[in-house]
Amino acid sequence: MTLTLAAVYAPIALMGGITGSLFKEFALTLAGAVFVSGIIALTLSPMMCSKMLKANEQPGKFEAKVHHFLDGMTERYARMLGGVMKVRPVIITFAVIVFVSLPVLFKFIPSELAPAEDKGVIVMMGTAPSTANLDFIQNTMAEVNQKLADQPEVEFSQVFSGVPKSNQAFGIASLVPWSEREASQADIVKRMTGEVKDIPGMAVTAFQMPELPGASSGLPIQFVITTPNNFESLFQVASDVLAEVKSNSMFVYSDMDLNFDSATMKINIDKDKAGAYGVTMQDIGITLGTMMADGYVNRIDLDGRSYEVIPQVERKYRLNPESIKVTTCAQPTVKRCRWAL
Repeated sequence: MTLTLAAVYAPIALMGGITGSLFKEFALTLAGAVFVSGIIALTLSPMMCSKMLKANEQPGKFEAKVHHFLDGMTERYARMLGGVMKVRPVIITFAVIVFVSLPVLFKFIPSELAPAEDKGVIVMMGTAPSTANLDFIQNTMAEVNQKLADQPEVEFSQVFSGVPKSNQAFGIASLVPWSEREASQADIVKRMTGEVKDIPGMAVTAFQMPELPGASSGLPIQFVITTPNNFESLFQVASDVLAEVKSNSMFVYSDMDLNFDSATMKINIDKDKAGAYGVTMQDIGITLGTMMADGYVNRIDLDGRSYEVIPQVERKYRLNPESIKVTTCAQPTVKRCRWAL
């Protein structure tokens, strides 16, 4: 029995993927514990019994009843075993049928790494075009948040625009306790998916919290498409594959990391004027990158909280390409700085 248990649990440590990572320590610990237990049962336990246990020639009433019960159980087991051995061909035939049906049962019996459970939380993820600004995302997600609030099972909902990327939004809703609702978490997710899929301007998806957070390195199914041709042909083929995936109702969320929707702006510099003021193209590039981008240069501490320091011009100078033609900014050491393109 000891060797059987060790032989069953030890191979789990050799499994790959997330299953092997989760159960490797458990399998090795259990197999080692069973093996050590078997050695102790064959060596140390008999010696300790010979030293600590003494024979009792006159057992008490409780001990006599226990012995009587165990003896009766042993006799009943012996009679059942004898009856089974008399019909050995039937038992062997039944065993063969069970072994033959194992592959069929293994195929049809559902299996999963971590069973889904109702945690009382649903998550929304929205993706807008790369050219969308924060106002557009906030207005669209406000409609999503309103749809969440209208659900009778939702107790609280909140959306965050620009998270985790600048053109994405993240929403979360907590549900009322199980005793106060009839619909399950999966039913609510399915209902919300149908309500938000037709929201214009953004692709919004509802899904449940993962059972093993941080256990995966991406979506469960991923495709890698390669080609020796140019990126335009690759984008066309990938778009066709993405369209086929979206048409299948079995997929809840789908995305493609190759996009041709990034905003591009060409700036013509008056080189004569720049040369007259001694301004190089590098100076212009650094200035535009610093004042228009959202990279932070440092962190400050305010009331015990850390905040990023992000140098940028006022938002009214970043709303459209025409806004950067003439831009002014105030500095502590320079009253006013100005550029003209």
